Amino acid sequence: MRAKRRSKTGKKPVASSLGGFASLFFRFKAAITLTALLAGSYLLLSSGSLFISVERMMPLSFTLSQPLNIITYMFVHVSPWHIAANILCAVLFAAIVELALSSADVFLIFLFSGTLSAIVFSFLHPSIGLVGGSAGATALLSSALVLDLRKALFGLAAIVLLLFASSFAISLSLSSAKESMQRENAELGRRQQQAVESGDSETAAAIAEQREISERQLQGFERSVDFSAQAKTDPFIHAYAAFFGIAYLFLFRREKFRRAMARNIALISSFKKRARRG
Repeated sequence: MRAKRRSKTGKKPVASSLGGFASLFFRFKAAITLTALLAGSYLLLSSGSLFISVERMMPLSFTLSQPLNIITYMFVHVSPWHIAANILCAVLFAAIVELALSSADVFLIFLFSGTLSAIVFSFLHPSIGLVGGSAGATALLSSALVLDLRKALFGLAAIVLLLFASSFAISLSLSSAKESMQRENAELGRRQQQAVESGDSETAAAIAEQREISERQLQGFERSVDFSAQAKTDPFIHAYAAFFGIAYLFLFRREKFRRAMARNIALISSFKKRARRG
């Protein structure tokens, strides 16, 4: 047999790489699409900045008085840390669920659990507004733990490490952004003072307008940082979401659920036997 011809550089053709990417996308299209939706919504609502403004965020939160936000609230996030954690959980556990079930199941678990857990929580706490996809991500986590315990546990360990690294990087980015805004504001103040001293009132007025915009941006940034620090992650809605994630498997994928539980019991039993021998 003749060996396939390779390019003179010894590298695989570009078409082969594109084919590999297409194959990866179609295998994990739900996990990739869900990640893109979460990240894209954050970028769109924040206008490409680090935070979604509080004024824009609150009308998009879900409460019983804002029932139309029952789906969209899952794509609104408080801070870079919030969106990073949910993206990591969504992509890793969605991939595990997608391998075990289907792409449609990933979206159905995310939406089914996110909506039902939000409704239950809001009936019990009607004054609290909800934002973020953590309920849906938690449901994917609980489903992944049932469907493939070993992979899900490895995924959890990977997320802890990635969150630690991303938290450090985000903190540096926020500090750098704040310092940059403060420097810009100080520079505008210096230029405005120079224009006033030189008697150039027109330039001074134009710089004053720029400085006012800069100050508003800095104040909005600081308000968003304070708001994100005060916003709480409630354990109950995550518990509800985890329950509904498992309930989805039991109700709609019962055979897969039964087989997965049998495998998990066998896996746990083997761990116990090894621990006793050790």
